[in-house]
This record gives sequence, structure tokens and C-alpha cells, in this order.
Amino acid sequence: PVTPRSNHCINLDTIHSLAEDDETMQSILSTFIESFQNDLEKLTAAIAKKDSEQLVFLAHTLKGASSNFCKEEIVKELINIEAYIKIANFDDGLTYIEKLKTISQSIIEELQSALK
Repeated sequence: PVTPRSNHCINLDTIHSLAEDDETMQSILSTFIESFQNDLEKLTAAIAKKDSEQLVFLAHTLKGASSNFCKEEIVKELINIEAYIKIANFDDGLTYIEKLKTISQSIIEELQSALK
């Protein structure tokens, strides 16, 4: 079975319910990780360009994707971050954007450890 080394962000029960065998699970997690990493790269580019519209879109995307694998408290935190990014000006939102990146990187790391 898939088991990450640490389990602060992801919901193991949800992960195990997604597929009947380890091969399918590995495929699902690999695809999710790749997509998530691409979104994080886009997030970094949007920060550099100060593209608030793209930041809101990516916050929404990362939150939605995370809801498939993450514990409820992480999803709630991502919902709050997305809401704040929507209403904040760019400079005020940077703290929340960085928090979004940190949480997203933690999710990726946990999922990657589950693949090993």
C-alpha cells in the first residue's frame, strides 16, 4: 500500500480508496504530482509578473486539486488563502501566496514519499 514517510497534509484513506492496486495508485499519484509541480512553476512565474488574475486562478486550481488528496484542515487553509488572494492587492497577498507555495510543496513531498 501507498504510505508516505510523513502524513501532515494528505489523507491516506482517500488515497487508498482511489485505486484497487498499487500500480494504478502509483499512476494516479505520479500524474497528480506532475500537474501540481507544473502549477507551482506557473505560480512562481505569476509572482514574478505580479499577475494577480493568474495568482487567483492558480490558488483556485491548487486548492481544488488538493481537495482530492488532502486532509480537511489543509483544504480549509487553502480555501482561506484563495479567498484572501482574491481580495488583497498584490503586495498584501504575497504572504498568503508564499504560504500557498509552502503548503503545495509539502503536499508534493508527502505524495512523492508515498511513491517510494
